[in-house]
Amino acid sequence: MRAGIWFGFILMLAVFAGCAPPEASRVTSQEDYAVMFDGLANVYDQGVYLDGAQIGQIQSTEVGVGNVTRMMIRLSPQALQEMGTNTVFLVKMGRLEGLRLQGLGAEPLQKGAPLCGFTSTADWTWFKVKTLLNDRIVAAQKRAQALQLRFG
Repeated sequence: MRAGIWFGFILMLAVFAGCAPPEASRVTSQEDYAVMFDGLANVYDQGVYLDGAQIGQIQSTEVGVGNVTRMMIRLSPQALQEMGTNTVFLVKMGRLEGLRLQGLGAEPLQKGAPLCGFTSTADWTWFKVKTLLNDRIVAAQKRAQALQLRFG
């Protein structure tokens, strides 16, 4: 009787192990993205929003040299499919809001690439004025990389 129970247990274990999806298709851990701000980002809500819907969570906030702030965010897989290099972030009313620079011509987000963030609507407006005749996506990427270098 005991041998039959052990045989059944081992058989069930083998069946369940064989039915597990391959390692490559499992979602083990999501990538965190760094949003770089030139100044202190006062965020009171730990959610990340785009078009009014929550698309992720703030994982950590660090302040570096010269008050450059790095905010690590984790985005949902659905949001990652929709977002690209045309996305920047704005602190608005204590929340981190995603904004699209333009609808077309964006590349998918690269893992580990910093994202550009603005601490206020005034900073965001000033950036738009400065890049009026330039490619805003490239300007936002360069700004985020420069802030990451200043962060230390």
